[in-house]
Amino acid sequence: MNGRRESTQGLLTVAAILLSSALNYAFTLLLGRWLDAAQYGAFASFTSLFMLSAALPIAFQQATSRRAQGANTAAALRAGGLLGAALLLFSPLAGLLGLQPAWVAAFALTVPPLALLGAWRG
Repeated sequence: MNGRRESTQGLLTVAAILLSSALNYAFTLLLGRWLDAAQYGAFASFTSLFMLSAALPIAFQQATSRRAQGANTAAALRAGGLLGAALLLFSPLAGLLGLQPAWVAAFALTVPPLALLGAWRG
């Protein structure tokens, strides 16, 4: 009976992932219709920046899962602080990519807590 339950949970997970991907695709299509080229380029750039920065918490979550809880807290703060500081320094140049510098600066302030959260989740 337990195998059937796990199969059902697996199928529900796959269905949720497919639905999420379909909704993401529809959202991207709608934004492509609603925004002009410069606005859509800014959206795509910011989304890419977020996806690159999201790798840091995931890396700390994976690394911490093999160690005692909280073992990577200092390293996560250090790495998050360095990436956040780099983004803050980069934020005045973000206008060249069509991004609002204030958005990049605000996002940079969230990177250290996200890295710390990744270490704690491990």
